[in-house]
Amino acid sequence: MNEQRYHAGRTLLDYGRQDLRLRRVVRRLCVVIAVLLLLGGALRVATPSVLRIRDQLAVQPRRKALYERCMNHTYPPRTLVFDEAMDTLNIPMYSDPYLPSPPRPGAHSVPEQRTFIGYQLFWPAPPNASQTADWLDLADLNFRYYSPWGSVKCAHNCRPTKSYTQNDAYYGGSDELFRHSRRSRDGNVQLVLIGFDPPAFMAGSILPFRSQVVTMHGQFQSLEYSGQWELNLLFNCPPTQPLKLYAGQADPSDESHFTIDYSTPAGEGVIDGWLVSHNFVNLRIRNGPATENW
Repeated sequence: MNEQRYHAGRTLLDYGRQDLRLRRVVRRLCVVIAVLLLLGGALRVATPSVLRIRDQLAVQPRRKALYERCMNHTYPPRTLVFDEAMDTLNIPMYSDPYLPSPPRPGAHSVPEQRTFIGYQLFWPAPPNASQTADWLDLADLNFRYYSPWGSVKCAHNCRPTKSYTQNDAYYGGSDELFRHSRRSRDGNVQLVLIGFDPPAFMAGSILPFRSQVVTMHGQFQSLEYSGQWELNLLFNCPPTQPLKLYAGQADPSDESHFTIDYSTPAGEGVIDGWLVSHNFVNLRIRNGPATENW
């Protein structure tokens, strides 16, 4: 009888030990699963960053080469960029073929108006469109591999790089007038781009010039963009005098200075430009038929 009680108690104790072992195994299994889930989550979060760094390392030599080519880019003298008389003849090809090209109105203070008699028009690509591939490739690489916001192509307080694309511009693109490095008076060397907005100009705007100053920093950093959507140059050209604009030239004697030639039937003139300070461009009319007034 005592032996049976002993064995019975022993059997009960064995069941208790097995139950305790099972609980320990379950707890350890839960801990392992939790750790695996945490590791999986961390890996899921880290993988895009690792892949992004890998891609940035792969494209950095090309990005740097494109940036250097843009910094040293020079248009041949008298490269035609904007020809008002010829471009207006091509406007119907990009909109309604039965819509005549309306004349350019006199200057007024509505710089963002880009319509003719209620119609929104396509604008033909500039003659220098084929010479802008380096900048377009650089902007595309930066957007695809370095932009931290995905759909945002530039940093705070600037305009999207699409403002400087040289394809057929719908309702507000800019023709590239100048692309070269300039050194500001405080010693910063930056890439300066100057654009001209034909639809705004043809709608009567006297603020048709655009600028974008670009700086390359570290290997894993996006390009720094700083844009002036409307430069402080008031460019008043009589509507009876069709305008021609030529690609700008860097001044070899002044690292901050560049010039842009223009002409009308009334004569020729020069626009002076300077990279005044970090991210700030200034334009002024030196001479010619255009005036700086409202």
